Amino acid sequence: MKFEGAGPVRKLKGGLQELPLEGTQQRRHIGTEWKRGSEFSTSQGVESQDFPPDRRKISCPVCGKTFRYKSLFDRHWRIHTGEKPYQCLECGKAFVRKEHLLEHKNIHTGWKPHKCLECGKSFARSKEVTIHRRIHTGEKPYICLECGKRFTQSANLTAHQRFHTGEKPYKCLECGKSFAQKIQLTVHQQIHTGEKPYTCLECGKSFRERGKLTIHQRIHTGEKPYKCLECGKSFTQRTQLTYHRHIHEEEKPYSDFWNSSSESQLCLGRPLQDTVDSAPSVGVQRLLDS
Repeated sequence: MKFEGAGPVRKLKGGLQELPLEGTQQRRHIGTEWKRGSEFSTSQGVESQDFPPDRRKISCPVCGKTFRYKSLFDRHWRIHTGEKPYQCLECGKAFVRKEHLLEHKNIHTGWKPHKCLECGKSFARSKEVTIHRRIHTGEKPYICLECGKRFTQSANLTAHQRFHTGEKPYKCLECGKSFAQKIQLTVHQQIHTGEKPYTCLECGKSFRERGKLTIHQRIHTGEKPYKCLECGKSFTQRTQLTYHRHIHEEEKPYSDFWNSSSESQLCLGRPLQDTVDSAPSVGVQRLLDS
């Protein structure tokens, strides 16, 4: 193979050819015999930029993690320095990696190229669809070592762990109150500003929290997504269902007492009325009413 404007091409072991160096240009090798994992000693005049020997790995002085390529190390190093060289001109948000900036721009353009194959829902970022799929799979890979509770996202686990540590890193500059989660601070600050950014398009009522608006909208839609498995009654809010369940929990002790006592008394040949008389007065009234 001939290269114009260059010096002689030297034959190397394995059918490779070495191009002459120009200035600080690094050596590159041409040939079909190249295989991943092949190593050549520098004494033979062969160095691979793509497949460096293990001794050329770069080690991070902060955390000890090693990298085969300087470009990967440079990107990793930004985690420690906090450097975010890729900035969105639309909103000013900055990123460590260029591909993260490109995906972020989809939020402004409205483009959602990442689609869930299970339900068809689309997302602007690949990470969002990965997290979303866990709704279908039930996967919760992040576990709290303190209490065993599991989460779909690492950020949710981090926020949860603050309940155990008592850490509240988000402080209101207006009144000094601190919070474990950033969203809690954001909602709290609206008390000072009076802002209610979430408005119902049906009736015009506004709310500080998106979740409160979602619950409110069920008044208009009639949706009741929380169903009691005990009696089938449905509710618009989870808290309503939780409160409702106490009715069944209060009934169960007397029901269990009735069943166990009735069976034992019948086995002994005693009249059933004795069982009722021996039950607590509240239970008697409930049984008689039923």
